[in-house]
Amino acid sequence: MTKEMPCIYCGKPIKWLRIRGGARVPCDAEPIGYISGNGGSDAIISQIGERVTGTILDWPRKGAPIGYRPHGSVCDASRRALARREGKNKRGRREKAPLPTTKGTTVETQADGHEQLSLFSMAAGAAGALDALYTVTV
Repeated sequence: MTKEMPCIYCGKPIKWLRIRGGARVPCDAEPIGYISGNGGSDAIISQIGERVTGTILDWPRKGAPIGYRPHGSVCDASRRALARREGKNKRGRREKAPLPTTKGTTVETQADGHEQLSLFSMAAGAAGALDALYTVTV
């Protein structure tokens, strides 16, 4: 079993458990009793690393399986941090990435010896239109 450590968001003790498939999941350090397959909606990590859906018992019953509650189900701060890492906003929707832009400067020498400085910005949207163009002749 892994050692306990405090959650960096709320300070409660957690354990990192390895589930089947190799991923690690932060869970509350306190083991819980549960009943699986009874239509419950609680997420549980069993002692052998399986994800189980069931009902968490208020007190352990004799013969009830023991597991751990994933910490994200009780820690709002860690849930929000995970959503930010996955690029989701407060409502759980994926943020739209900003359109890439091209910015540049060109300097051209005119036939009469003057230099023309152009500053531009172009968004790579559907039209690929030129956003801004500033030209200065010196």
